[in-house]
Formats: sequence, structure tokens, C-alpha cells
Amino acid sequence: MEDAPLRLPWSTGAVLYHGGDREAGRCLVEETLARAREVGDRWVEAAALMERAGHRLDDGDVSAARADARHSADTFLRLTDRWGVLRANAVPARASKIDLDHLGVIDLLEEDLLVAEELGLLTDVIETLFRLGRLAAARGERSRARHFHERARRVAAERSYTSGVVEADAWLVRA
Repeated sequence: MEDAPLRLPWSTGAVLYHGGDREAGRCLVEETLARAREVGDRWVEAAALMERAGHRLDDGDVSAARADARHSADTFLRLTDRWGVLRANAVPARASKIDLDHLGVIDLLEEDLLVAEELGLLTDVIETLFRLGRLAAARGERSRARHFHERARRVAAERSYTSGVVEADAWLVRA
């Protein structure tokens, strides 16, 4: 796999950033993005944009975060990488939550749920159901919130995913 050398600095930058060394992580992601563009590695470019979108959102630059995330998702879509689209959509979903665009978040999360189900990503399915349930509860839609949490519990129980069952039970107490 000839693009593997650029994937390592991208993932290392993400690990550094999320592990607490934000400046080193941010720099490595930016360097990797520039190098990916230079050599034409579209996958690493999309991944680095996705990561940078999260950094920008953490900095409060919602419009720049959305732009990076959209570019990342579009590139992953052209590459037919559904995992990448799923991950890139997480940033605009977070941004919509920040600016209280609940309908925007719901649309993105419902799309993400379909992709996670198709790809068989159990934890993503459950986490997305939890997010949909929390949003429904925030909107005062208690029965809809309960529906999402019960569904998350069923999926977790079917796969013997104990922590998912326990978290679903905790949300159901509140629903």
C-alpha cells in the first residue's frame, strides 16, 4: 500500500491532539495535509481535513470546521469510502448541536446510522442511537427518545455488548 507512509503521520497527529498535545498534533496534521495535497493522496487529504475540522470546531471556528468537514466528506464520497463519510459527518453534527440546529443534527445522525448499520459498526450504531435519543429528549419528544434508547439496548443485548446495555438502561430511566 503506497499511501501508508502518509497515513501514519495523519493518525499520529490525531493521537497527539486527542491525547493532550494539541499543538504537536495540529502541526503534524497540517504538515500531513500539505504533503497529501503535494503527492495527490486524496484519502489522506480527506482524513487530514476531517481531523482539522475537529480542531477548528474545538477552536470555535464553526464555519471553517463545516467547510473542512464538507470537503472531507465529499472527497470520501468520491472515493466510495463510507467510513470516511461517516467520520467526516461527525463534525457538522457537533457544529449543529453547538448552534442548536437540532434538525440539521438529526438529518446527519440518521444518515450516519444507516451507514453504520450497513458497515456493521456496532458501537457507532449504538452511539448514534444514543445521540438521536438525547436530541429527541432535548426537544421534549420523550416517546421518540425512549424508542431510540430501547433500540440501542436491543442492538447491544443482541451482541452481548454489556456496557451498551447498561448505558441504554441509564438513558431509559431518564426517558
